[in-house]
Amino acid sequence: MRGRVLRIVGGFYRVAAEGKAIECRIAGRLKRKETGERLVPQVLPGDIVRLEEAEGAMVIREAEPRSTCLARPLVANVDICVVVQSVASPPPNAELIDRLLAQAQNRGLLTAICLAKADLATDAEAEAFLAPY
Repeated sequence: MRGRVLRIVGGFYRVAAEGKAIECRIAGRLKRKETGERLVPQVLPGDIVRLEEAEGAMVIREAEPRSTCLARPLVANVDICVVVQSVASPPPNAELIDRLLAQAQNRGLLTAICLAKADLATDAEAEAFLAPY
């Protein structure tokens, strides 16, 4: 069975497969690999994986090659990056927006900015903030 990893918490992997979310474990050989200076997870949220049943539980046996991978947040197979920031209270963080957009564009992703709490600022304030983008 194939599925997409939705989230990883405490060694449990939630995978969307066959129209439902399935709690899985991961095969030991897939847990981490060494990249020279540190160990990194081999399966990330967003990865397409193959599941098998073993001893009454679902186990991730294989991960398909990734189309994209982001470092922060650590996710795979992303197609679009939508940065959500409030217009006011708290004010938008231009530095964070710049870093996220640069990382996404470096990976060839479509990008968008979504301003929340539009009722707390005037149209002129929102337009002034978005002008550089």
